[in-house]
Amino acid sequence: MSCQSAVYQWTEVVTTHMPHLSKPQAAVLALGSRGMVLARSCALTAVSLCLAVGLDRKANTVRQQVREFCYEAKAKRGGPRQELAVERCFAPLLAWVLSWWEGNQLA
Repeated sequence: MSCQSAVYQWTEVVTTHMPHLSKPQAAVLALGSRGMVLARSCALTAVSLCLAVGLDRKANTVRQQVREFCYEAKAKRGGPRQELAVERCFAPLLAWVLSWWEGNQLA
């Protein structure tokens, strides 16, 4: 499976569990999180280099895209941009994690 198709598939999963995100937000979240898995690191340089190779893109372009994900809207480049309301992500993310939880005890 190509890196691009893996990112598309993961974007669908993210969109299913985080329906409040816009399509671009879900796509960048999927891109960054998939990159962390592939790079086996959460370091932005490692993630962007790994994704750049797999997607045949420039590393700095991928780096900027992933980096701007959590910026406030006015700090993002380009046309109309939205900032991510992190507070709205907590409940869906917790529900997603708990859907995989086995047993009766929580950490």
